[in-house]
Amino acid sequence: MVVGSNGFIGKNIVEYLEEQNYNVLCPKRNDLDLLDTEKVFDFIQSHIPDVVIHCAVNINSLIDNLRIYYNLERCSANFGRMITIGSGAEYDMKNYKPMMHESYFSNHIPSDIYGLSKYVTSRD
Repeated sequence: MVVGSNGFIGKNIVEYLEEQNYNVLCPKRNDLDLLDTEKVFDFIQSHIPDVVIHCAVNINSLIDNLRIYYNLERCSANFGRMITIGSGAEYDMKNYKPMMHESYFSNHIPSDIYGLSKYVTSRD
C-alpha cells in the first residue's frame, strides 16, 4: 500500500512496483482520510497490506503530518512493515557547510514545518 501516491515520489514508487508485478494498493484521499484514526484503522484492517509506504505529506501542517504518521503507525500490528519516506529538509540545512561530519545532522532541529515533521517521524 502506498499513501501519497499522487505526489512525485509516490508516483515513481508505484510505477516501479507495478513494473515489478507487485499488486499495489493506492488509496486516494476520497477513499481514505489519513487524518481520521478510525477510518485508517478500518481501511488497513480490511486490506491487511504487507507493506505500507508512507509518502503522504501536507507541507503546511505539522499536526496533520504527525497525525497521518501516527494513525498509520498505530495500525502496524495489521501490516508487515512501514517505510516512511524522508527528506533532506529533516536535516535543517541552513547551517550546512561542505564536508560536514554526520553527527551534525542529528543535532539540529529544522525550523520549518515540513522539515520538523520529517525530523520527528524519522526518529520514531
